[in-house]
Amino acid sequence: MAEVLNNVVEHAMRDVPGGRITVDWKLDSGRLLLCVTDDGRPMPDADLPSGRLPEPSETAADTPEGGYGWFLIRHLVDALTYQRHGGTNRVSITLAPRP
Repeated sequence: MAEVLNNVVEHAMRDVPGGRITVDWKLDSGRLLLCVTDDGRPMPDADLPSGRLPEPSETAADTPEGGYGWFLIRHLVDALTYQRHGGTNRVSITLAPRP
């Protein structure tokens, strides 16, 4: 959740005065459902970053945007979606119980 919120603040909400971020959550059959909405800028290409880790030979300047954070997010959650509706971003996350 911290990484998602950091991305919202750093990228979507940068230079957006009076922007709003909302976090909603609920438990459903043991799953944690999280929803982060904001009225900042949309995701590039209207989609979540792939979360591709950089190759060991890549320099910091070559590192893809979304490389580390989105890699971690994608590998820790059970479901992840992004939608943009009427000037609002919505990232939905599902976390299932672990044994």
